[in-house]
Amino acid sequence: MRDLVVMDHPDCHGRIADLAGRLQRVLCVFRSPAEPDAAFAPVMPSVTTARLRLPLDAVHTHFAAQH
Repeated sequence: MRDLVVMDHPDCHGRIADLAGRLQRVLCVFRSPAEPDAAFAPVMPSVTTARLRLPLDAVHTHFAAQH
């Protein structure tokens, strides 16, 4: 069954899992949700904790439901 899932979702266990790991690391580096918002505001104001959580939550939801 696992082979079938990997065929249906070839990027999940590679690129998508790597992306989720990177997003999680960014969020874990900071002690509070306000810290990344303040840190990124001067250079990338569109990068916020809430926006980083969106794709991470989507990956978690997909993995929980499909894998």
